[in-house]
Amino acid sequence: MKRTYIESHIFKAFSKMNGIIPQDEAGIILSGLVFIKLYSSETWKKLKELNDYSINLYIHDFFTNEKLPFNRIYDFKELDSKLLKALIIILDEADISIRGDVLGEIYNFCKSDDNRKIYGEHYTPYNVVKLLLNALDIKEDDILLDPCAGTGRMLTVAKKTLPFRNITFIGQEKNPIAWTLAQMSAFLYNMDLKIGNSPQDALQEILGISVEHVLMNPPFNQSYAQDLEINSQIWDETTCRRSNLNFAWLQLTLHYIKENGDAAVILPQTSLLMQRKEDIAARRMIIENKYIEGIICLPRGVFPSTRIKPCIWLLSKKQKDSFYIVDIYNFSGDYSANYKENTDKNILSKLGLEKNQANYKIISIDDARKNGYNLQTDLYFAIKSEASVKKYKHEEEIYNLIAKLHESQNRLKIIQKLDKEKKSTYLLKEVAKIKYGRTAPTAINGTIPVYKSGKLRFKQEFTDSIMYEKDSVIIGCKGTLSVQYAKGPFWASGTTFYLMIDTDIVIPKYLYYLLRKINFKKFNVAAGLPALRRVDIEQIELEIPSISIQKEYIKKIEHLERISDCSRQITNAIEEIIHKNIEQL
Repeated sequence: MKRTYIESHIFKAFSKMNGIIPQDEAGIILSGLVFIKLYSSETWKKLKELNDYSINLYIHDFFTNEKLPFNRIYDFKELDSKLLKALIIILDEADISIRGDVLGEIYNFCKSDDNRKIYGEHYTPYNVVKLLLNALDIKEDDILLDPCAGTGRMLTVAKKTLPFRNITFIGQEKNPIAWTLAQMSAFLYNMDLKIGNSPQDALQEILGISVEHVLMNPPFNQSYAQDLEINSQIWDETTCRRSNLNFAWLQLTLHYIKENGDAAVILPQTSLLMQRKEDIAARRMIIENKYIEGIICLPRGVFPSTRIKPCIWLLSKKQKDSFYIVDIYNFSGDYSANYKENTDKNILSKLGLEKNQANYKIISIDDARKNGYNLQTDLYFAIKSEASVKKYKHEEEIYNLIAKLHESQNRLKIIQKLDKEKKSTYLLKEVAKIKYGRTAPTAINGTIPVYKSGKLRFKQEFTDSIMYEKDSVIIGCKGTLSVQYAKGPFWASGTTFYLMIDTDIVIPKYLYYLLRKINFKKFNVAAGLPALRRVDIEQIELEIPSISIQKEYIKKIEHLERISDCSRQITNAIEEIIHKNIEQL
């Protein structure tokens, strides 16, 4: 968001709340106040006159007025009246008009970076919305649907810019704040926006309609936890995976559009090249059924909140034997810096199918078939190289990992909310018997792993004898004071303790994670080589929740560990590619 668009007074008001009001909450407050100013000059005049606690109640009463088609956006009753008065004075000086998606822009500006990353939300710039609208063949009396409406930005821009009077605008949005802001914006524009009576997840709650046009900017690389369901009307496990729902949005789009309809959907460019079997199958389905009109690859920096390179999927059911790819990745350098003045002139000309342009290419279905339904631009605009293919493959993997990480972060927050029950406190000796290890019998062809204190430096040792058959935790008690998880059966060496765990109280893997938090150095009793006494560590206190909560934590931490392992592998692979390129210099 630029100061030239949202008045400097908005920024001043936001700064007034800095350190007092949470960032995301500040956006809601400012959006609500700006709505009042734009909607009712009489109410705004009254607010300027009030000076005490009644100002809070007055705003509260305003948003519960039966004339408004939405509930209050924020409970202003608890807000400090002096701060509220100061915000009103600042905003009163601002020349704010009903222009663009002013409420959405305020909310987006105030939204924290963490919130954006968690939900994969990227605010759609005005000219990108215009690009989407120009890509659609919209006529009078058509229906325009945005299943990821957010604050209603794309639909309100459509209302403002389209020359038709009788367009029906329909939206869905699951974020309750964004859903309310969409209604507020529609109310200001005197726009009949059908967005439902409550927030809805578009992938779960399918509308019983068919429409002429779909446009949307869904969350990038979104993933679903296993216990969440996608509506069976669009869900196909062969063409959509839970770890990345990009193609679920495309299938939702195809579900909605009529035989003569079309759609414009913004996705990350990795959707063109993802190589999981489900991803390839999804692209094969779209291409072989002749649902694809074209692909427009946009430069990095289109969305200020992310450096992910986006693209626009243009879909229809008009059964064309070929489609086009427009690659404008390098057309303007730093896209974010000069996007506004270049977009309409340059991007729209490419969309006009100027076949003499070097970054425009007609692709036959056979061409796509020969490339394994991979639509990455390098395969069609440049000479293929092994390094290029690997680069994109690893880029895809990195974005998938990021999506999985966000999923885990969200899930862990949910678990923490669930974990409100009182945890029970135990001593370590109450949940596990601490046993001494001993030197393992030698074995030439042993299969039982031997655990020692410290990290494995050389080849893993094995024996043919079993010390303990069940899963356990190994604590290094001589030399390196370490904690390791051991899958049974195993043997524990003489430099370790192993735990015989009461699994009715705690899951071995969960106990392992708990003990990783303990600084065992504080129990050291030796002046030279570090050593632990059993009698000391038996007294370690542990807070342990229910078994069900333990399982949730284990599931998500294991998931994060897998991401970490994959990340290291990707880093090593990229370093190898870099090394090979340096050798070619």
